[in-house]
Amino acid sequence: AYKVNTAARDFLQKEFGAHGFQYVFTIPLDKQHQHVHVVVKNYNRERDTKLRLDRHDLLDLRRSFAAELGKQGVIEELYNGLLRRSR
Repeated sequence: AYKVNTAARDFLQKEFGAHGFQYVFTIPLDKQHQHVHVVVKNYNRERDTKLRLDRHDLLDLRRSFAAELGKQGVIEELYNGLLRRSR
């Protein structure tokens, strides 16, 4: 779970935190189906902008998170499963 936590933290900071959007995440202690829950506040007060994501943006986010998982050496099944479900 530590590697998934690190991947999630790095991914969320890069994709949302660096752009001024607040977020929280948690990783349930479900050993058979490791996954991450994320909540992103879609309004950035500093820039007075809203976060708008379409399905292509969501696919790009999945790919970016999969890449972070790969950097952490997370098992291939989780990494490949994430990409497979993104189609």
